Amino acid sequence: MFFLKHIFRLREKWQIQRDDEEKPFLEHLDDLRTMLLRMALCLTVSTILCAGFASNLMDILRRPVNQVWDMFEESADGGGGPRKGLRP
Repeated sequence: MFFLKHIFRLREKWQIQRDDEEKPFLEHLDDLRTMLLRMALCLTVSTILCAGFASNLMDILRRPVNQVWDMFEESADGGGGPRKGLRP
């Protein structure tokens, strides 16, 4: 949390210094290009990190679905034994 607050303070300080400047159109395009490159880099890094933890992430996402599916199977069985072939 400390780092996030520090980053916000630096960003606000940088914004205050640049507020009074008017930029030509090409500088705006340069800023856009820089921002798009940063976004692409962040997306690439996060995709690579998520790919490394894909099985763990899928287990986390599947857990609630499996719990609901198990409750459905129990209610459909009437408390009997497990039914074959329902779970995908």
